[in-house]
Amino acid sequence: MSKPLAPKLMDDVAILLERTSILLKNVKKEQAPKKSCSICGKTPIHYRGLCEACFLGERKKKEEKKKGKVWTSTNGYVYTYDDDLNVTLYGRFLMEQKLKRKLERYEIISYRDGDKTNCNIDNLFLALKQGTDLSTIKCKNCGHHLSD
Repeated sequence: MSKPLAPKLMDDVAILLERTSILLKNVKKEQAPKKSCSICGKTPIHYRGLCEACFLGERKKKEEKKKGKVWTSTNGYVYTYDDDLNVTLYGRFLMEQKLKRKLERYEIISYRDGDKTNCNIDNLFLALKQGTDLSTIKCKNCGHHLSD
């Protein structure tokens, strides 16, 4: 067990603590220098030190580069970014361009030679999903059901 402090020493410690607290109250807090956007100088909001406008501008440039990018996924299908930057099957994208309309949910793209990576337009054909009820599908031009 430690020895209790001598009365003189305790008085000295109390005096030092009091002086320290007085000094701390009198010291003005130094303000950290304000950060600014590294591009335009406005107040940054993003962790990279960019303001909102600069961050969104950079983001938009990156997204514009994605448009039209084509890649083969691990599942063997070829994908692309469409005009709205949605990931879509490349064969489906090509067929929509050829038909000049969006494909319906029940319409699928099949490959004549069975090769999922061969997205030549001559190799693609339009089919209906298995189990599609033809009585629910109407022709957009005349309104007749496909089952008629």
